[in-house]
Amino acid sequence: MAKKKKVLLATNDAQAEVAIKAALERDGCEVISSNDGSHASYVIQNTPVDAAILQIKLPSMSGLHLASVLRSRPGPARGATFMLGDPSDQESIAKAKQLGVADVFLRPYQPDVIAAKVAAKIKPSKTYDVRILNCFIDAATEIMHFYLGTQIEIGKASIKRDSRALGYVSGLISLVSNKIQGSLSITCDRPFITALARKVFQGQELMLDDAMISDLAGEMSNQICGKVKINLAKLGMTFHIGIPKVVLGEGHSISHMTSSPVISLPIKAGSGACHLEFCMAEGADQDINEEKAEQAPVTDILLF
Repeated sequence: MAKKKKVLLATNDAQAEVAIKAALERDGCEVISSNDGSHASYVIQNTPVDAAILQIKLPSMSGLHLASVLRSRPGPARGATFMLGDPSDQESIAKAKQLGVADVFLRPYQPDVIAAKVAAKIKPSKTYDVRILNCFIDAATEIMHFYLGTQIEIGKASIKRDSRALGYVSGLISLVSNKIQGSLSITCDRPFITALARKVFQGQELMLDDAMISDLAGEMSNQICGKVKINLAKLGMTFHIGIPKVVLGEGHSISHMTSSPVISLPIKAGSGACHLEFCMAEGADQDINEEKAEQAPVTDILLF
């Protein structure tokens, strides 16, 4: 499992602390909380952190002073520094920017935006070998086109920032080997599942209840995962496929197998929408057999 990034969150605003910490943890970060400047200074001096989010006005020691301390540390040891401030305190905001902090977040805070900006700074610029990305994307494209034909529109893949599903039903499957692990899911809204059902059960009267929705989501994720397994084998990577886990309901969450970045690929079919999501353990690209990988074409589709 990938090592979690450590983030120091120093604020005496209890409500902001809870919300920002939750957003960072959804994004796979380990959060060290501090409520005053002296304690935050102790953390900075004794614990390597990948990022620090510092409230400008803190008891016992200001966030501006703490930012200066971080700035004086050598190279990567300083981490990325962010500040929390009040829009009325323009003087302090100007000082924070002069210190060269990555960003200053102003009240009312937007926890998901904060988590996304922190992740963009501390996560590596490249998430997976492009050939691994293509194994998943090509599998989804082939299976979706088989069932839904030219109706399908494949969007651009991106990093997903939290665990919330983007549709009504999700099917999750694990991919496990003796060295690394990963997972794949599809999460679909009702119009997408309806369009899929009409193609699968052509000419039959549909009774699209939750049981059928679950079966369709599970079978679709299973077939895509099977094709992914074949594609990964062309890279010399062998996996066992798990049993589909299906979750229904608006606003549900779905947890992948590792804390590595989750890639989300949007897929549309008419008025319906579906997202393919997948992740693999950090360092998975090191298991590619370069001799066998020559059999798999490399498509310049996405690098982060």
